[in-house]
Amino acid sequence: MIGIWGFAAFFLALFLGAIGISAEISSKTIVHILSRPIERWVYLLGRWIGLLVFLWAFYLAGVAATMIFATAFHVFYTPAIWLGFAQNLVELTFYSGVGLAFSVFMPPVLAGGCALMLVVVPSLLHQTMEHPNVLLRILAVFAYYLAPAHAPANLIEQSFTKELLNMPYAIYLQVMTENVLYAVAVLVIAALIFKRREVRVR
Repeated sequence: MIGIWGFAAFFLALFLGAIGISAEISSKTIVHILSRPIERWVYLLGRWIGLLVFLWAFYLAGVAATMIFATAFHVFYTPAIWLGFAQNLVELTFYSGVGLAFSVFMPPVLAGGCALMLVVVPSLLHQTMEHPNVLLRILAVFAYYLAPAHAPANLIEQSFTKELLNMPYAIYLQVMTENVLYAVAVLVIAALIFKRREVRVR
């Protein structure tokens, strides 16, 4: 139940982030908003906050329903599950922020695909980072460090199967902090691009 709800939330984060700007342009509502004395970065920030409020509420509703079922059926889980839920909230923040940032200068499908690829890239590059070709190895290392931080394990899944001793809380908190800052940095760059972009409504 948690897995299905989490997947739905991540899909919504990618989808709603990726269509964030293009949907406003196609519906022509962006013209009425930007014609007012409002900075474009404020508009972008407002879109992101609105997305986060919806996504967090959606996910937390699923968490509440899941925990009610778990309590009713006496399902065992470790306290690490709460850190796992926080980790997922950060991932929703990341997906929506990066997807929205990419939607400033990319079509929706490409924006969502690129946001998803940022998360997948580190796992795809492990073998290339040990490639005998020096140029490929350098490019792989560069791409690896350009991608966001990756959590060592899925805490929600592990909380139902085993209890971790000496839980490395610092590592998970560091990864979550880095991913939030990553999304903010990408949005700042997108805001600078959006400020100079000419919005054309068909």
